[in-house]
This record gives sequence, C-alpha cells and structure tokens, in this order.
Amino acid sequence: MPVDTADAGTGRTDLCGMSLDVGAYAVKGILYLRNYSFHLHLKSITNDSPATPFGMLKLLMVNPPSPETSENAVIVLCDSEIARGAHSELFSSGHRYIIPDKAANMLEAISNIINTYSSSSSLQKIHLVVGWPNILQISLWTSKPSTGDIFTLLRNQGVTSDELKPFKASDINDIFPWLYYGKRFEILKKLCHIVKRKIENNFKKSSVSVDCHIVAEDTKKIVASSL
Repeated sequence: MPVDTADAGTGRTDLCGMSLDVGAYAVKGILYLRNYSFHLHLKSITNDSPATPFGMLKLLMVNPPSPETSENAVIVLCDSEIARGAHSELFSSGHRYIIPDKAANMLEAISNIINTYSSSSSLQKIHLVVGWPNILQISLWTSKPSTGDIFTLLRNQGVTSDELKPFKASDINDIFPWLYYGKRFEILKKLCHIVKRKIENNFKKSSVSVDCHIVAEDTKKIVASSL
C-alpha cells in the first residue's frame, strides 16, 4: 500500500438521520466509501476516535476504483437526485455519482474536482447533470449571475432582445420553460457547450473531457446535452 494511502477501516456515519455501517479508505485526503451511493450529506465518520467532519466533495461514491487502477475514470456530478436519476436512465451503470449537499453551490463542487484532479491522469471524463439555475451560474462562472449578464449570455446564443422583454420583470427561471416548450433546443445545446468548454479549460495540467446535460425538473429527463 502506498504511503499516501491509509485504511480507514469500518466506521459509522450519520446520514440524513440514518446510521449506516460503511467500509472506507482514505487516499490523499479523499475518503472513498465502498459500495454505497448517496448524497454528500455526510456529517461524520468515526473509527474509535472523535467524529471527524469531512468537507464537500471529500467523497467519491459508488465503487470508486483505487488510484492505482483508476485510468479512464468517469465522475458524474449532479445537482439533485432528479439529475442522477435522469442520467442513470440513459447511461450505463457503474458510474461514480457525486451529489453535493443542497446548501453547497455547484461552482464550489466543480472547483473541488478541478483542484483534486488538476495534476492527475486518473480522471478522464466528467458528466455534469444540472438544472437551469446551475447552467446559468456555470456558464457565467458566478454563483450570483445578474439578470443583465444572463440576458447578454442568451442574446449571444441567438435569443433576441424582443423575445427577452417579457422576462425583464419576471423570475429568471421562467425563461427555461419558454425555451424548452418552445423547442429552442439549439439555445440549450449551445449553453451546454459553453459549460463544457469552461470546465475543460480549467484543467490546466491534464486533459479531462466534459459532457454537460440539462435536466428538466418537471419531466425528470435530460432535455439537452453537449453530446
């Protein structure tokens, strides 16, 4: 076993009010849990020692490979259980799903993955599966995009100023149903490609491929993709 790998043994975690026995091992500060898939709502894990809190994205879930054999590894980063379900319907099983806690924002989650794997060849692909608010935040690379910036982003993808006028006084989330039910899928696809390029360009020292998918909450389906 390499020096930077330590067996964390078997511990007990308090997850959303439920206690689960888990087997774990730690590698370079990342805790890997064997054979479990759940939200990143982990409070603590104990092993004959005081409870140790783990920050967001300290977990890679669903049978992650050991670093020694993790070539061509794929991570699926989702912003909700709906997104995870939509992805699993279309893609083969066996992926490692990461769902950040609802209190966290996706930009933080993405940044953690970039920082963790920026100088490693173990990660080859990321599937990002998110809803409309997160597509806008990641496209503009800010957790609080202004209405003006969002309108500029959409105009640059082909939405006209006249088409955006009705949304000036409404919630920015109202734009998504208009695009989706209006079958403006080319706009949604362009946004997926913007997100794809943003994340890929942030991996400075390694080549990681990103596929971006937009999920509609009402249909619980992927409705646009960079594929």
